[in-house]
Amino acid sequence: MRRARAALLTSPSQLPGAARALRLGSRVGAWRATEVVLVVALVAGACFLRLWQLGHVGFRGDEAVYGGQAALLAGVHPMGRHFILLSRGNSNFLLYQHLVAAVYHAVGVNDLAARAVAATFSVLTVVVTLLVARTLYDRPTAYLSAILMAASSYAVSLGRLAFLDSTLTFFFALSMLCLVRWLRTGRVLWMAAFGAAASFAIQAKLVGILVFPICVAYVLLSRSLKKLDWPRLALAAVIFLICMLPALLQLSQSLQQFLDLLPQSSRRVSYVPWYYYARLLVGYEGPVMPALWAAGIVLGLVRRAREDLLPLLWIIVVLGFFQLYPLKAFNYMMPLVPAVSLMAARALVWLARRHVWRTAVAGAAVVTMAAFAAPSLQAVLANDSFGGLKEAAEWLGQNSPDHAGVMTMSGGSAQYVFAFYANRDSYPYGRFQLATVLPGGAVVPPTPTQNATPRDWVTYWPPKLIESGTVSYLVYYTNDPRAGDGIDEPSSDAPIDMTARQRMFKRLIERYDGQLVHTVYRDHAARVWIYRVTKPLPRPEVTYTVTGGVVTLQGWGFSPNSQVTVTYAGKPVAQTVSDAHNAATASFPLPPWTRPSYRVTVSDADGSFTSFTGLPRPKVDMKVERGLVVVTGSGMPANTPVTVTYHKKPVGHTTVDSNGSMSVSFPLPPWSRPRFHLVVAGQGGTYASFNEIPKPEVTYSLRGGIITVHGSNVAPGTVLSISYGGVVLGGGQANPDGTFTAAVIPRQVRPRLRLVVAGDQGVYGNFSHVQ
Repeated sequence: MRRARAALLTSPSQLPGAARALRLGSRVGAWRATEVVLVVALVAGACFLRLWQLGHVGFRGDEAVYGGQAALLAGVHPMGRHFILLSRGNSNFLLYQHLVAAVYHAVGVNDLAARAVAATFSVLTVVVTLLVARTLYDRPTAYLSAILMAASSYAVSLGRLAFLDSTLTFFFALSMLCLVRWLRTGRVLWMAAFGAAASFAIQAKLVGILVFPICVAYVLLSRSLKKLDWPRLALAAVIFLICMLPALLQLSQSLQQFLDLLPQSSRRVSYVPWYYYARLLVGYEGPVMPALWAAGIVLGLVRRAREDLLPLLWIIVVLGFFQLYPLKAFNYMMPLVPAVSLMAARALVWLARRHVWRTAVAGAAVVTMAAFAAPSLQAVLANDSFGGLKEAAEWLGQNSPDHAGVMTMSGGSAQYVFAFYANRDSYPYGRFQLATVLPGGAVVPPTPTQNATPRDWVTYWPPKLIESGTVSYLVYYTNDPRAGDGIDEPSSDAPIDMTARQRMFKRLIERYDGQLVHTVYRDHAARVWIYRVTKPLPRPEVTYTVTGGVVTLQGWGFSPNSQVTVTYAGKPVAQTVSDAHNAATASFPLPPWTRPSYRVTVSDADGSFTSFTGLPRPKVDMKVERGLVVVTGSGMPANTPVTVTYHKKPVGHTTVDSNGSMSVSFPLPPWSRPRFHLVVAGQGGTYASFNEIPKPEVTYSLRGGIITVHGSNVAPGTVLSISYGGVVLGGGQANPDGTFTAAVIPRQVRPRLRLVVAGDQGVYGNFSHVQ
């Protein structure tokens, strides 16, 4: 009845317009419902791609750094030993880490929570891309650009990692949305929101500052400068500074460290070809998506439409900066993806709205893109790069001592996986230009080099840490061979591949006799090998002392519980067994035949050895005083006998005392000759040999028929007799100073008669033709 009454009261002229309004409202409602369904489906698809099996692979290096910083912010104090709240790279701030820390407070510290935060921002970036396109273009372009953003393999891959780039890209794109909304509506709220979004972009990653040159260029080129006024600029600046307070507070607390790290990171250089980023994106997306991006950019440059200005400036500034920036990395192109998605969608919609054949071309491009995107996305979802590191860290956390240090191949960050999962002191092995945070918080900068990558963590630190016992485990790993972004390619038949870093690490394992203690398998393939250092030195180190003629060797770095053999000049002189701590001690008498050039070799049963020269020889001296030969020695084995022979006749015996010294004396033989040898020998051989020993000196004089005999170098107390012509005429005894004087009177002196001076040791003098 009410409808009929309303129809009767309505004039005929009003009926057509009301009907049109009802039909229009019905279509708007239906379109809004469709939009809601499209947005929900789009977000659901983006979520699926970014969250599906998000935790099937553990953290890689940089993820572990950000996750560890977030855990430290969440109050997990043990993380303070391994992480610092400051970036070692491009001096990034901690916005993402604070957000992850908040999630940690709610659900606990785990890798899935950190990645879920990054994935959420990646999904939100899809929505922001849709809104930017909706503001600049139309609905088809908006939804198509969002689909391209959601299905980008590169964006999906980074959205599944606990990196800073997804958070940066979200706030970067949000800044662009606020900018265009402010210029379209003139509302101060959007300008204030731009200040906040730009602040958060910078705090997510310092490169977010690029929003400002894009903003300035867009305002100037779009002739929107007149829309600016000082009150609105001041409000945006105040909002920006307020939002920047956490970063300013961080700087105030660690300004000096920030200033130290900033120039270090600025010196980092990547030696890659100029087309590195093009090759990178094609590797992720396949050839069709990058080609579509390029076509969109070219079309935008050719058309020079006002609505294309912002995406083009966005692309030019970001791509230009990273192309000129000397350091390159696989994640740096992420802020570019929303802009190229806008331009690609714009090109496809423009192409489809022309003639039928162009619509067919656009459809074919979309089909081709989908055909290439499907396997790319499948590869991203199945990416197992760095798989097994988490499991290796967890195994070490359960099966190694708390103080055990770990070293692994690294480009500067991979070692922190073990700090995050196992709370183990961890160290890198490799060549990189990044500062290293040592356990305890000390920051070790790379050694400045010119046109070369520092070798600190290849030549200096690894042997220092292993030989000091700080590092006791070496972890070798290979990346998934299906992973296009892996830094290494795994070997097909051996745990040690033949890339440069792997070859060096193989030599390091062999050098310190690494024993394989655990292997991590993924998909029935070995991926990570954990070796325990069993020989803490590449070659054993040995020190020695010589006391009392005994050599005592103390060595370290042998295989544990191994027989250790000591040889000298190729002859075995001692054997011992090393203990469980790789140490060994051995002693042997200093051989009499020691020479400084002879070599001591110490080796164990596993072939580890070391050698040295320079053992001192026993010191033996000889002197002749007052007719006595005095032989002294030191450095001889204690309590061993020593025999002295002269011209192969024993002339003296003694025993070395407890301090390795000895002394023996005997009368100078009257039959000594310069060519005769005096030999000092012990049980092991000859200690010394001397010649040029003087003989006793005996002379005579004849005066007034009296023969006077003079002698020197005769043993004191020696009784001498003097005979002439065979008749003993007299004699005497040698003085304490080894001299002798006596006079005899022969009956007659004849030339053929001999004068003989003799003692109990033999003949001292024999003269003929006495005149």
